[in-house]
Amino acid sequence: MISFADYTPRKAGQPRPDRSAAEQNAPELVFESVPLRVERMRLSSKSAGRLNDAVALCIAIFLFLAPVPFGANRPLAWLGASAAIALLTLTYTLLISAFDPARPAQFRRHLAVLVPGGVLLLGAVLQLLPIGGVEGLHEELQPAHITFSPSATQLGLIRMTSYAMLFFLILEVCANSVRAERLVAFIFYGVLLHAIWALISLTFLGDTLLFSEKVAYRGYATGTFVNRNSFATYLTMGFIVGLGRLLFNLYGPQPRVPRGRSYLRRITIETVVQAAFLAINFVTLLATGSRLGLVSCLVGSAFLLLAVLGKTKALSGVSAVILVLVFLVVAAVAVVAGGDQIGDRLAFLIVDADKRVELFRQTLAMISERPFLGYGLDSFPIAFELFHSPALSTSVTWEKPHNSYLTLWAEFGVVLGSLPLLITAICFVGALRQMRERATSFTPAAVACSVIVACAIHSLGDFSLEIAANTYVFVALVGIGISRKLR
Repeated sequence: MISFADYTPRKAGQPRPDRSAAEQNAPELVFESVPLRVERMRLSSKSAGRLNDAVALCIAIFLFLAPVPFGANRPLAWLGASAAIALLTLTYTLLISAFDPARPAQFRRHLAVLVPGGVLLLGAVLQLLPIGGVEGLHEELQPAHITFSPSATQLGLIRMTSYAMLFFLILEVCANSVRAERLVAFIFYGVLLHAIWALISLTFLGDTLLFSEKVAYRGYATGTFVNRNSFATYLTMGFIVGLGRLLFNLYGPQPRVPRGRSYLRRITIETVVQAAFLAINFVTLLATGSRLGLVSCLVGSAFLLLAVLGKTKALSGVSAVILVLVFLVVAAVAVVAGGDQIGDRLAFLIVDADKRVELFRQTLAMISERPFLGYGLDSFPIAFELFHSPALSTSVTWEKPHNSYLTLWAEFGVVLGSLPLLITAICFVGALRQMRERATSFTPAAVACSVIVACAIHSLGDFSLEIAANTYVFVALVGIGISRKLR
């Protein structure tokens, strides 16, 4: 037994009596105790979490309000939205550096996306250089800059910068999977409210646009958008989000029960309500009369269903055949249920296709004349008039080629114009990887992949992602889908 009664602590620097002279002359190591401020670290992390929750809510409100001014497809709306995002980004950066300065930046883990995006923004800036010259063009019509419309390019550059800032905020805020899923839910309910308003405006308010008379697309649901196809893309993204949440309730991980796995037990009141909300969204989509909107929604939803079933090991050969049959039946029912809005427009599909093909042909001829420099961001309407031939109605000013891929190549050139496609492909692969790695919170990643598929199809025959309100939602969903857990 050891007794400590006679033990006297030795003072610092006092030699030990039981050591030799050589040992006593040897240098002595002195250890200093450093108190850890654990409580302060916890408070900083908690403050940063509350800040991220607040910013996520601000983003949800922004995404809900952005489509109100005509789908944010006006220069004043671009400036207002860009100012709001810039202010939110600046506030977040200052506060997060004060609350949690040691917090790792999440955007550095997505350099494969950010670097091409930065190059694209730099390319848009370089288009403002005073370098003109188009071969075969009269001297008085020669542009003074690379872009044919410097003012339009400047506004477009502001809009593109706001997309980048929103993407940055999403990556930083949605590193927490619970917060990411909450923001996805906010986006769904925001789109649902716009769908309900569109039906009210169409049926009870005399088919108006923000309480004013429509100048186009009378008899079709457009909500706060001017163009029905753009609104259809907005509804498609909301529908895919809602379907992803519904599928997760049905097929996602559940606690084990004594009687084994049963999908019937997963049908709760919440599931029924979610399905009813999806029905409202889909009915509104049919009321837009958008043919390509319906096709892209069905294909994107089918991809989402296959992805979720494959992730949860609920997919087999028989179920795949059943899914294909269900897909065809739903498509047929949708066409019949759409009535005049969908059926009549499908009947004139060949006539409309001839116009689109001619528009594509003239746009490709335009691109071939300036394949590397392009004609400038948002300068297509002015530049296209130089190549507009009578084979396409000259009584119409074609502001867009109705193909977002051609728009990018015409305005940025083939090289820079392909960067957004590269960025989207990288995000698609990243979202697939997140869906595979995450055991429970895989819904945002699956939704992101499906939204990319749907919008990629719609962009073949329209310009929905050239509408700011749609692009904001697209950027948010894709950013959430590729965001990674905080480490």
